[in-house]
Amino acid sequence: MLCVPCDGAALDLSPNAHSIDTDAVVAPGRVLTACRLGAGSRFIVADAPSLDIAQLTLELFVNADAIPTSGRAGLADRDGAFGLFIYPGGRVRCTAGGGAAAVDGVISAGRWTHLACTNDGARTRLYVDGSFVAEDGAGAVVATSTPIRVGEDSPGGGDQLLGALDEIRLFSRVRTDTEIAAAAAR
Repeated sequence: MLCVPCDGAALDLSPNAHSIDTDAVVAPGRVLTACRLGAGSRFIVADAPSLDIAQLTLELFVNADAIPTSGRAGLADRDGAFGLFIYPGGRVRCTAGGGAAAVDGVISAGRWTHLACTNDGARTRLYVDGSFVAEDGAGAVVATSTPIRVGEDSPGGGDQLLGALDEIRLFSRVRTDTEIAAAAAR
């Protein structure tokens, strides 16, 4: 669906080859290199019909420079369809299909963490470093015409992450616990 490993450039290596507008810079990553975002950076995956999916798995590695002391920092967001955010205290919240799964204290500044958010049309689930940590009841992911904003909020572009993201992937299905654990172990 979407596969941006950030290995040398921010390109979608999936068969969909989605258009990406970014000024992220290449930096040391969890797996080879990462996409580093700073104040005012942009990383926008253009809207496409292939992004309108009823189920999903969103996965990525994050290494935040700092944890927000108020508000939130966006990791990936498609306005109203799905979102993954860091909140004060290292709280992570995943939203999809009207459900919101969250867990406190799992993100630390300067440390790589693997996050996965899934939605099967009935529940939204959150995984940290390959382990299931939270879930909430939900409906199917809604279709929208907004782009995916990586490292910030959609549609406005606020709530920016200062830090690096690696191995950004979006699947049009729910990956198994085993698949998510294997991705986190990379």
